[in-house]
Amino acid sequence: MEDMDAGHFISRNKKAVRFDFKNINAQCRGCNRFQSGRQFEHAKAIDRKWGAGTADALLIKSKQPCKRGRADYLVLIEEMKEKLKKFKA
Repeated sequence: MEDMDAGHFISRNKKAVRFDFKNINAQCRGCNRFQSGRQFEHAKAIDRKWGAGTADALLIKSKQPCKRGRADYLVLIEEMKEKLKKFKA
């Protein structure tokens, strides 16, 4: 797994989907860094994993304004901690 990245289908610059688990998937380091994440293939993989239309929904969500404050990030941190517990179990 050391040659894998957390590949984002939609760029992390789009804050509305930056922390959306459906947007973040394990991806070959070479594909993620040097082939623009192979976005078309990534979209197809997302739809296989999460259901048809998920990639389109992420694209729409990414265009929505998103302004987070400190409290929002604290909530996100707690949510991530809970999700990580499932992986450690």
